[in-house]
Amino acid sequence: MQPDRHQKFAFRSPAEVQDAARELGVDLPFSRRLELLAAPLPVAGRMAPNRFMIQPMEGFDADAGGTPGALAFRRYRRYAAGGAGLIWFEATAIAPEARSNPHQFWLHPGNVAEFARLTAETRAAARQAFGHEVLLLLQLTHSGRYSRPAGTPAPILAHHSPVLDALQKIAPDAPVVEDGYLETLPAKFAAAARLAEQAGF
Repeated sequence: MQPDRHQKFAFRSPAEVQDAARELGVDLPFSRRLELLAAPLPVAGRMAPNRFMIQPMEGFDADAGGTPGALAFRRYRRYAAGGAGLIWFEATAIAPEARSNPHQFWLHPGNVAEFARLTAETRAAARQAFGHEVLLLLQLTHSGRYSRPAGTPAPILAHHSPVLDALQKIAPDAPVVEDGYLETLPAKFAAAARLAEQAGF
């Protein structure tokens, strides 16, 4: 194997993974002690009941206003009922123009109550299935050059990048946002963070 090339793999056993790591000269610690996964884990001053964690994965099933829909409720209840000790909720926009998709989550004062219902139902599913308190995180985002709030590209450029502009087919003379817009973003992130806390994240 060459470590500088991406390769497909289909490992069928831990031994095959270890053999490939050795061949690549990669130090890959390995343990068969699965009980470690059930041990609590401190996270930022709180305690996750175990080490199973759900990474943020967008479902794009919010309504036009960014409010989580029925499929989002089902998905997060299932994650919790599956036993994860920490669930990191998907990318959630801080402003309407910051959305990467017209169905991306967007947290704002008009829907914070629905987000609170989502966290409450997620926590209830964890308690019912495992009797533990699950940690819930929310990923707040601004899609910037990848913004598509109406389903078509609407990039918000802070700067031009020859590489990224070429990949996205952005013209070299496409407008770049003014400093005034960029200066509003810290306050928008802070406001969204306060709403996230209010919603139970």
